[in-house]
Amino acid sequence: MIRKHLQLLCLIALALPFFTACKEDKEHVAPSNKQLLVAHEWKGDNMLMMGMSVSEIGAIQNDIPNIQTITLTFNSDNTYVATSSNGQIFEGDWRFNEEETKIYFDFLGFGEFDVKKLTSDNLNLSTAISKSQLTLLAQMLSTDLRLINKFPDGTEFETELRFVKP
Repeated sequence: MIRKHLQLLCLIALALPFFTACKEDKEHVAPSNKQLLVAHEWKGDNMLMMGMSVSEIGAIQNDIPNIQTITLTFNSDNTYVATSSNGQIFEGDWRFNEEETKIYFDFLGFGEFDVKKLTSDNLNLSTAISKSQLTLLAQMLSTDLRLINKFPDGTEFETELRFVKP
């Protein structure tokens, strides 16, 4: 009789961790995109245009700050601050679409970005920049327009901005 009770007690002791482990897994909830976005500031890592790194192909002049000099902070009150290493500050409002797959904010004059990747360590945003937007941006940054002018009007440049957790 004592042996049966001891066997039952051992069986219960062995089974107990399995039941508690399952319960903990069910309680774990992944953070929302908003929680991931506002968790910390983001440091610029790379800018791709039509799949090519802009800094690697020499499209940005040395006197113009590139994406790697920018930090971007999204606040839970739906405001953001972008700061470049040369002291330029851009501020405004941001918002997600309902599915949190697009983010709207007026960073450098571009209004809508697709959220390509958002994890606790990476934020990748993409947008299509029209030739006229690129020309305006190049004029604001005093960049040579000869290369841009070679493209036909209506051309869109798929652009991806990559940020990382500092």
